[in-house]
Amino acid sequence: MAKRRFNLSKITFLAATLTAVSFIFMGFPQIDIAVSALFYKPEQNFLLRDTPLHLFVDSWIRPSIKYLAIAFVVACVYKLFLGKSPIKRRFNIVAFLFSSFLLGPVLLVNGLLKEFIGRARPKNIIEYGGTKIFSPAYFPADQCETNCSFVSGDAAVAFSTIAFALTFKGKLRFHLVAVALSFGVLVSIYRLGTGAHFLSDTVLSGLFCILIILILERMLLRKADQTSRARN
Repeated sequence: MAKRRFNLSKITFLAATLTAVSFIFMGFPQIDIAVSALFYKPEQNFLLRDTPLHLFVDSWIRPSIKYLAIAFVVACVYKLFLGKSPIKRRFNIVAFLFSSFLLGPVLLVNGLLKEFIGRARPKNIIEYGGTKIFSPAYFPADQCETNCSFVSGDAAVAFSTIAFALTFKGKLRFHLVAVALSFGVLVSIYRLGTGAHFLSDTVLSGLFCILIILILERMLLRKADQTSRARN
């Protein structure tokens, strides 16, 4: 019972954090301008923009995501049909992983927020040499038609890798969670450095996706494990 309350408290805490951070970014939109300014130099644009790292990532890493998605599907099919754990747990793990990426990065981030908020990217606003008008997080704008700044799709995918970590237990789970969170932070910093996203785009993207994953974990993994232990 205590463990169940603890799991629920993590979800409640993250939801409260998401709400508080959302109000902070909406109430103090200058935070986004100030943080992006740290990565911008008028004489050379954003610090990571058009660098060898930027060109490599955009030319090779990001286009290969579709192949990673295929590998992900193959791995899930392998896990489902050839895994050694009980079939019900295998099914729950695969459903959990698919749902984590479908509901977070695909539907909420890329399908809804990025398409309907209309926020211009930092590299395109007047403050950083562009022609678009800055708009705060969550506020609908007409400065972008599609694939807009709010929220970050790259950060969503990066932070959502925490779903893989949550399928493990013990110390390995803890270490993999740390790796996933670190990966999300590094991707977020990279996107800030290229002028592709504001701080709120990356932070809120991560919080949204992790919250969804924790809820799915409780529904598909922990609840199933508790039912299995109860039957035994």
